[in-house]
Amino acid sequence: MVAEQYVCLCCGYNMIGHAPDVCPFCGAGKESFISADQCSEKFKVTEEQVADGVFELCSSPKLGLEHHAYSIESEQGRVCIDCPSCFDHRVEPPDIISFTHHHFLGACNMYSDYFKCSIAVPEADTRNYIAAPFLPWITKIKGDFSFNDVEAMWIDGHTKGFTAYFWHDVGFACDLIIANGDNFMINPYGPKVPTMDACREFEEEGKKRNIQTVCTSHGSMSFDKWSDTFKFLLSK
Repeated sequence: MVAEQYVCLCCGYNMIGHAPDVCPFCGAGKESFISADQCSEKFKVTEEQVADGVFELCSSPKLGLEHHAYSIESEQGRVCIDCPSCFDHRVEPPDIISFTHHHFLGACNMYSDYFKCSIAVPEADTRNYIAAPFLPWITKIKGDFSFNDVEAMWIDGHTKGFTAYFWHDVGFACDLIIANGDNFMINPYGPKVPTMDACREFEEEGKKRNIQTVCTSHGSMSFDKWSDTFKFLLSK
């Protein structure tokens, strides 16, 4: 494992090597960082079933922005979509952690070292400075592909490498649409039109696949609710 790693309590970003003066993700000061070991002592990762074979992974108590990750129990092995910010060796061991994009790589390097699992990140997003410290652990992925019965579809948009995932009747849309208080909004942290196009592409693919549940960065919901939310946001 790496000698030093720190976690931002404001957003959950993991910094490898040193605690920065300013968080490169959210801009919080150095006082907001704790060591990864301290983080593992203070937080744990909970698993809650949200669909057949799919479990939501969250930090308890809530850690920073709490970007939800998910674990899939496929017949070929366990696949995680995105990764918790807190390292917890008590979670079920994944065979691979595959990312929608690079914004929340969490403690993926620590999970990789401990469980000997693979880390897959869209190739276009590995060029970003946020991903740079994690490159020794990363396998670069590009375009559409499948593994362990999970299908990945590159849809661009929110980030250049943004990739959605589908497994049986579950879709993984991450933060294309995000919570905004008691409401929702199309993710504003990226190019507006490509992000809206990515939402459309995810919705169209979801309809073709008869998706029933959508797993997002803030929790899971029915596909109908996700689709209705998107249509409402477009009409505003």
